[in-house]
Amino acid sequence: MVVLAGLGMGFFFSENLNCQNRQLKQLKKMVLLLRGEMNYHHTYLSKACCDVSGKTEEPFRSVLNYAAKQADKNTECSFAQIWEDATDRFLKQSALSTEQIQKIKELGTTMGYLDIETQNSGFRLFLEQLDMEIEENNERRKKDGKVYKYLGFMGGVIVVLIII
Repeated sequence: MVVLAGLGMGFFFSENLNCQNRQLKQLKKMVLLLRGEMNYHHTYLSKACCDVSGKTEEPFRSVLNYAAKQADKNTECSFAQIWEDATDRFLKQSALSTEQIQKIKELGTTMGYLDIETQNSGFRLFLEQLDMEIEENNERRKKDGKVYKYLGFMGGVIVVLIII
């Protein structure tokens, strides 16, 4: 029973890496869709967020919906502040690391108040960094995923041996 619990912990940590990878890919999809809405359809930011939210999965759907609603009704705050609030509310329980969430918050500073060309530069930079992050995460997932499973199993075996 203890060995199975250890093995379960190993699988849990391994699955967390897989979930993080899926969320990073969803983030990339979201940013590409936002950029497309704003560039090719010339959609204003809150409408673009609303439109793209229907094409993304949680937790990014909630971030976009919240940001769109707040941007429409709140004229006192900048979009960067609204975006930061949305990420704070909805990305806490995600599989993303705090560093990754911080980069997502920084994305909000390039949206909304700059001209289209500067926004595109911000999107390009973010997407390049995100591609590197996805590649690093893939390598870490392949390497550390197996290690977590083995460590979980071995940890359970060691506990059993100590108990006996």
